[in-house]
Amino acid sequence: MPLEVLNTLGALRRLESEWRTLALPTPMQSPDWLVSWWEAFGEQDPSCELATLAVRDDTGVLIGLAPWCLKSRAIAGGTLRFLGDGRAATDHHTLICRSPEDEPAVVTAVAKWLADNAGHAWRRLRFESIDADDRALNHLERLLVEAGLDAERVNDCGSFHVEMAPDGVEPAWDNYLATLSKNRRKRLRRWEREWFDTGRAVVRVVATEAERAELWPLLVKLHHERRAALGYVGVFDDQRFNRFHQLASERLLAAGQLRLALLELDGEPAAVDYVLQDARSLYVYQGGISDAGVELEAGHLLQLDSSRTSLAEGRTQVDLLRGDEPYKLSWGAAHRPATTLHVRPRDTAGTLERLAGAAYRWARDARRSAAEHNANASIPNPAEAGSGIAAMLDTKIP
Repeated sequence: MPLEVLNTLGALRRLESEWRTLALPTPMQSPDWLVSWWEAFGEQDPSCELATLAVRDDTGVLIGLAPWCLKSRAIAGGTLRFLGDGRAATDHHTLICRSPEDEPAVVTAVAKWLADNAGHAWRRLRFESIDADDRALNHLERLLVEAGLDAERVNDCGSFHVEMAPDGVEPAWDNYLATLSKNRRKRLRRWEREWFDTGRAVVRVVATEAERAELWPLLVKLHHERRAALGYVGVFDDQRFNRFHQLASERLLAAGQLRLALLELDGEPAAVDYVLQDARSLYVYQGGISDAGVELEAGHLLQLDSSRTSLAEGRTQVDLLRGDEPYKLSWGAAHRPATTLHVRPRDTAGTLERLAGAAYRWARDARRSAAEHNANASIPNPAEAGSGIAAMLDTKIP
């Protein structure tokens, strides 16, 4: 099975038209997203080089892609990672195949290249936050272990998925609401009556590049202000992150895969939503909200509008992506577990790396546990305060 290593931006760009013929799991596996990430994060980083594998059939047709780069350190050597990982928080990393029928051949070809080049072209493999049920990557791991490499899975933060039209249920807004808790249904319907039916809430979705460019600074501003109010640094404060999303959002808009929306409440900007979309799903990626918008539940109002509109347009799924924020449960989301996969040669250096990684994670988790204990010690018991967890989450607890 012919396999080519793409190690320049030009080679990656020349592949874009073929890349688009593959079955892309989400817009985050498209060239619009991943090439933009490389341009912003990788191209100017001297420690990083492209190492994307293109797999073709015997007729020369592209049937699979491993969108990777190699991050090198002077002593530790090179680590293979997915394009788009790190702070960009790309979800659902995977090997991209033309069809399920092509997947075994693609996985086998990629596994052979990895095994043949272990300890030379790459020193370790680190695939962060991959879906635990990803068939292609689970198959790849098995083949690498059979080839004598050391593989280790570490639990990671999973994603949350909303099915608005479960099997056998007609795709309709009222049918979706019926799957939610009674309290949630009442709240959503009240918001519809009080805000949308009266015209007090207006959502404006960008349709042109000029509109996208005009709205983008407001997204960045509102996101920064909200994060600063909570005592955090906003991700858009990183110029590479901002440039990446400027590039990606422009390209995704042209491809019809961007929903950048402004919510106005009583004529005032309250929130901006940065959402990706394809024929099946919405992918709720990022947003910004004003101080007044926080008080008026603007984030939920935008989510209500985007979910209702997308269902009417034929999309039946909402992916709230990684993160365990409680609000996701109130929309009927189900957790999809994720892990980080580490692979190394079975040698002395590999053993030491595994031990060092375990020690680092133990120390990190201990610090987090201590911090959570100290924080919880200052919070009243919900039962004593007269409000249970179910009320806080606005959802049913089995």
